[in-house]
Amino acid sequence: MGHTERIAQEIAGCLKTAGHECETRGSMLTITRWGVRVSVTEGGARENPGRVTLTPTITACHPRLPKGFARELAVGLGETEQDAIGSIAFYWMLLFFPTLKFLFDEHPHDCAVVEAPVALARDDSQPYRLIAGPVQMVGFGDGKQQPEQLSQTLLWNSFSDLLLPALSPGVHHVRCYAGSYGEEVSADVFVDGEEWPEGGERLARLAGDFPAPDDENPVHSLKQHLLVRPEDLGAGADRELKAQVAEWAAAVEDGIDASRRQLLPDVLRALFVMARHGADEQAEQEIVRQGTPPAAAAALLTFIPSAAARVILPKTIRFSETYYWANYETRRAAERRYDQTPLFMAALETCSLLAGRQLAGHEITAAASTSAEVGSVLEAAEKELKIDGFRFTSIIHQTTEPVDGEDLDQLMAQFSPPKKPWWKFW
Repeated sequence: MGHTERIAQEIAGCLKTAGHECETRGSMLTITRWGVRVSVTEGGARENPGRVTLTPTITACHPRLPKGFARELAVGLGETEQDAIGSIAFYWMLLFFPTLKFLFDEHPHDCAVVEAPVALARDDSQPYRLIAGPVQMVGFGDGKQQPEQLSQTLLWNSFSDLLLPALSPGVHHVRCYAGSYGEEVSADVFVDGEEWPEGGERLARLAGDFPAPDDENPVHSLKQHLLVRPEDLGAGADRELKAQVAEWAAAVEDGIDASRRQLLPDVLRALFVMARHGADEQAEQEIVRQGTPPAAAAALLTFIPSAAARVILPKTIRFSETYYWANYETRRAAERRYDQTPLFMAALETCSLLAGRQLAGHEITAAASTSAEVGSVLEAAEKELKIDGFRFTSIIHQTTEPVDGEDLDQLMAQFSPPKKPWWKFW
């Protein structure tokens, strides 16, 4: 068992001790009560005599989190690998887990978390709250000089005047770190999974005032997770979607073919929702709730992944011009052309234009990752097959709508290689 699986199991054990049942599968666990999926992926691993350092990434996924996820860049130190694993689980529970309560529990309480009202300039229609999690302090012991005005909002106060005017409606996750190592300073701020250099510069100045190192404390550092959330999470999520869709539409609508421009809002809503819900029944229900007709919502969940795959995969890969539209119950199917399918073409134009303007990168990648095309390319890469010049045959897209066509199994039989009789050796 690798250390990522052991970290997941260690976190699961801590959660169960805290009264949260969870299911584990490999390096992934699900917090049952909240439906939050937590995955551990490998980072660096360094082992020296009497010192083990592990630096995995721990990602929590749920539609209520910004872009559907919140990421922790974990660091575990210990004399043994098990010590380092225990350290990672302990600090995840100490620093990150308490903030989740304030997104998922109806009446959250944690004495280690500080709440404070904040104003969001880009969403003044409702109140917002700052959720400041516990601060991990290294090197600031009793009797040691501590940062001026030390408080649980010290890191936040260092950069909030820059960040608040830039935040869009919705929930936001902020991870902060500031440390000094003798005369060296290290600091970073990640906002919704993306590094924010301006915030890092502010914390670097703060770290420059940390105490001088000594033999007992060669390192002084502060680390913290923060959330900015609307008071009404449901209304906040709707405003976030509408604001993001409006921003994307303004950036790309002039490039969409006029005959398909009316489909743009539906495509953008589906792209936004899929990054948070995936391509499942819950996503379809949310897309319909936002105003997309049910038949179009189901088709978009099918076509957007294939369109996004054409945007992110290498240009040397050749895609089929046709696909099979198959009813998953009757197994009747008909071959159709992509360029004669308005929803697919609208999705392809939208993803291409957004990518060209460096917008919706996370959403496009998330959608593409669920496609059969990306799955096939990754499988080929794992087998060390040549990707350059990779060519797809017609893919099957399934639907619940009636299809007047041929039997799908018979259609697919024409692509199966002939079976060699057992008595022939050619």
